[in-house]
Amino acid sequence: MSTAREEELSRLSATTAVSIPAAEYAQLVAAPKPREFLFALQTDEDGVVRGQFDARFPGGCCFPLKRNVNILVYPIENEGKHSIHVKGEANVPMEWNYIVQMRIRTGSRKNRIMTVVDADVFEFGGREDPVIIDINDPQVEKLRFDIRFIRQMVDVLPTFEFGNIELDFNDGFPNLRVHKELLALHSSYMAHTLEDVENGSAINMGSTPRHCFQEVLYQIHRIQRPVWVDFRALTLGALTYQVDTVLESLVRHLINYERLSLEQKLIEAARLQLLDAIGELAYKAEQTGTWSYLVGKGFDAAEELGEPIYHMVICPAIVKAKASKLGDPFKESEFCNYDLKNPTEAQKKLSSPLIVHGTTLWINRGVLALLGTERFGRGNDGELYPLVTGVLQDALNTSKVTLVNALEALFHYLYPGEKTINIEFVRPLIVFAHTHQMQKVKEELELMLADEPPFTPQILLDHLMYAENYGLENLRRMCLLRVEGSCQPIAAKMVTLTEFQEILSARTRQQVLDRHCSGWALSWTKLWSKMPTKRLVRGVTNEVGGPRPCELENALHTFRCGQSDMAFGGRSATIGAKL
Repeated sequence: MSTAREEELSRLSATTAVSIPAAEYAQLVAAPKPREFLFALQTDEDGVVRGQFDARFPGGCCFPLKRNVNILVYPIENEGKHSIHVKGEANVPMEWNYIVQMRIRTGSRKNRIMTVVDADVFEFGGREDPVIIDINDPQVEKLRFDIRFIRQMVDVLPTFEFGNIELDFNDGFPNLRVHKELLALHSSYMAHTLEDVENGSAINMGSTPRHCFQEVLYQIHRIQRPVWVDFRALTLGALTYQVDTVLESLVRHLINYERLSLEQKLIEAARLQLLDAIGELAYKAEQTGTWSYLVGKGFDAAEELGEPIYHMVICPAIVKAKASKLGDPFKESEFCNYDLKNPTEAQKKLSSPLIVHGTTLWINRGVLALLGTERFGRGNDGELYPLVTGVLQDALNTSKVTLVNALEALFHYLYPGEKTINIEFVRPLIVFAHTHQMQKVKEELELMLADEPPFTPQILLDHLMYAENYGLENLRRMCLLRVEGSCQPIAAKMVTLTEFQEILSARTRQQVLDRHCSGWALSWTKLWSKMPTKRLVRGVTNEVGGPRPCELENALHTFRCGQSDMAFGGRSATIGAKL
């Protein structure tokens, strides 16, 4: 009886129920209030940065820094869990990269005090993944980010408005202006093509897409742009006009790309027509015994790559490998050993004479145009004379080198092949670049000096002096990092030297003493490093914080670290393509 009664009531409720309109239901069931966070950011160079609301990221903030860079901080909710994303963006087209010490503070609205719960060395850039901070405490309502810069790299992309010839791509957009001597330096094909082209002429670039050749121009103009940014476009542009120096960089990149197997590399190289890459891959595979293993597995090179490539590229490479010693290179670099004092007639036609203490160096006019020659003296026949100041001569005497040898080292570095500059030339060349207003070269020389280990208090003091006198901000940042980190004992001796008080300005001394006495790395030893962490997923409460365990991250730390620098834009790609 009880069961029948329940069934009757059930049918009654189902037939007599009145539906509630969706709008009224929404009023009855109050939507949960979205969780709000307060953000703040302070840097050692910008001070407290005033945040701005950004419509792209509800609940987030945009913090504008100097040099056209913004730091974006915004919340993300996923299945009721909250995380804060921190990343950078540029306001103008440019290559940029910041390495920073960053401390993360958390707190609640009720409490004015915010506690440092996490700290590490991070990297921000146009292609870097964001730092993700999981909020593991409902009381976390405020986050503040304290940043100290270790290194800044900013390289604005050129618009190619200056040069002695124009490149016409027949696409309705303005022609690109470039220096024909620079193109000839990097491509023997273009050197021959442009041999009789007069200044001011427009060159028809045929069907080559503009963006493909622009990628080539970024490389030969020494823009700090990795070759992998648009690899296929760069390959097409370099192959079309046989830009030898860029092609060599592309081949090196593909060979060292660790995410592809040997078979995949061969197929991709064949698709892109990078024949030198195919030859070198086959050559190395034969020398290491990998080729026979590959064939044994069933790989048919003639079928996969085509008969012409197999017979004309792979077979000769394997024959050469069988006749060579293990470790012998497949092919010598095509970068010639430029003799700046006695160039060939073809090289001399592309060069201007630079007279240094009676010695003539013949320098490619395209290279000189990139450097800027406004501060050089000029002779009646167009020859250039460097400005030799007393400070420059003192630097040369201290380093026991001559200006001729120093400039030879500089231009061999700036030419294709980028020969390493010995450390004894770096200091006088910094003075030379500063005197002649060569800012880009000075920044590259600065990184070389920053790589010199300060084994003694005098060397560390010398680095600080150069940083202060010549505006070497990255060197100054590196010195301050060393003061609180790896060079604490050396810094302790340096601050007691009489020269420390006499040579450096009060501002620099204060910065050094602050880092020496109260540096962040004194309590957070992870901040000693100049290498950024790959563990970008963090977790915080109001008491503690740190990286998530490796097994919980989407990409394991070991996998992220294991990629080749050549393949993924390591130091060589950051400094610029090694042409």
